[in-house]
Amino acid sequence: MVRLFKAELKRMWHRDAIRWLSLALVAALVVLTVVLMWSARPLSGDRLIQAEQNYEMAAEDWELNGPSYLEQCREAEALMQKTNPEYTNNCDLMEGPTREQFLQSSPSVDVMMASPTQGGTLTMMGPLISGTIIILIAAMAIGGEFGSGFLTTWLTFEPRRTLVYVSKILAVGAVGAVIAFVTSLFMTLAPILAVTANGQGLATSSTNFWGSAWLPAFLLSIVLGFITGVASAGLAFVLRNTALMIGILVGYIVLIEAILSQAITAIANLLLTKNAMAILSGWTQYPVEQCGTNDAGEWACQTVYNTMGRGQGLLYTLIVTALCVVAGWALFQRREIK
Repeated sequence: MVRLFKAELKRMWHRDAIRWLSLALVAALVVLTVVLMWSARPLSGDRLIQAEQNYEMAAEDWELNGPSYLEQCREAEALMQKTNPEYTNNCDLMEGPTREQFLQSSPSVDVMMASPTQGGTLTMMGPLISGTIIILIAAMAIGGEFGSGFLTTWLTFEPRRTLVYVSKILAVGAVGAVIAFVTSLFMTLAPILAVTANGQGLATSSTNFWGSAWLPAFLLSIVLGFITGVASAGLAFVLRNTALMIGILVGYIVLIEAILSQAITAIANLLLTKNAMAILSGWTQYPVEQCGTNDAGEWACQTVYNTMGRGQGLLYTLIVTALCVVAGWALFQRREIK
């Protein structure tokens, strides 16, 4: 088993496509680091002038329309409370804009690492990049062997298909763990370089992500990379075609993650990205639309946010991985290889 595993790793490394993908990954991470450093610059010059102008416009608008905004907020809150008495828009917390809000310095290391809206390098950007590369490597490594007929030759030297199957999915999983490690390392160093290069310290925000949650997220990202590699290899054994697997990956990202998830919010807890974020961040939220008849007999809908914990995300990911691995093994055992 160990001999087969080492042989698989050597063969994967000598594939030109995989080496080019690895180089492309490093290049992309370097570019992202530079972009993050550039975007984290403190406001100065024209950017500072524009921020001042935006603040003055917002302050003037609030002075003229602030009372009407509050009234609209309370009306919307009262309407939603007809179907959900506990619903609140926090209208009492609404206040006018402050200069500090528009002249904020660069976000902290915490925010850049863990916030989806301002980077999320370790909990969102990193897993998306590494996950895509890992799936492509699995498609090329496994699908390529089916397409070239090399797998038939390999089985003449080692006819025990289960050992061959396990060695291959473990090899892809190991490569996935390495890719996730490199990506997470870059996604950790990028925010640190961004704030230090711009003369700022490593002060944490109220979330204290850098102080308490960084190490678990970093280690779990490596585990997630291994799981992604194993699941992708199992799926590659099912599909047996590199182009087909890449097409399914693109279709899933565009149709499911980008389009269908916006149209049908009920499937948000089934999205792989949401579950990955829950694993790395410890929790995440997703919107769900609840509809029903209110006291006035009218059909009304409201958006509520459900919370997904790390355990739920990990369980779902392991179930999907198990299905891919079992399906790949079953078909590899029974189907003829040409």
